[in-house]
Amino acid sequence: MWIPSTRYLAEIATGSYAAVSKIELWNGDVFICTVPFGPGAQVTVDETRQVRRQLTCTVPSRGRPKDEWIPRPDSPTDLLNPLSGNELRPYRGLRYPDGSFEYIPLGVFGMTTPSVQDTGSTLSVSITGMDR
Repeated sequence: MWIPSTRYLAEIATGSYAAVSKIELWNGDVFICTVPFGPGAQVTVDETRQVRRQLTCTVPSRGRPKDEWIPRPDSPTDLLNPLSGNELRPYRGLRYPDGSFEYIPLGVFGMTTPSVQDTGSTLSVSITGMDR
């Protein structure tokens, strides 16, 4: 369990703070990049599931024709392909008035089911991951 700093707790207590979040992509102990995710990303907790925490998020396209975020079934090295061994690490936190940030980790999630949405003009991939 991650324990937030005294400063973090004091800022939350004010009720007036700027919430921030980010999702990082890692392979083992190697940081790869920060993943640009769309609205609605969430970590849910269900004590009745075998794996209690689940991450769901949508990663928007960076444009056609080449889009490194969209996993191809025949390419296990693609960034968001579950066979890559890459994992997602989501964080929630605060932006302090001085511009600094503090993040709280929400888990380490292996990707299980990417689902590509193609509208004809845009692509996005929805990712589900289970906390290890």
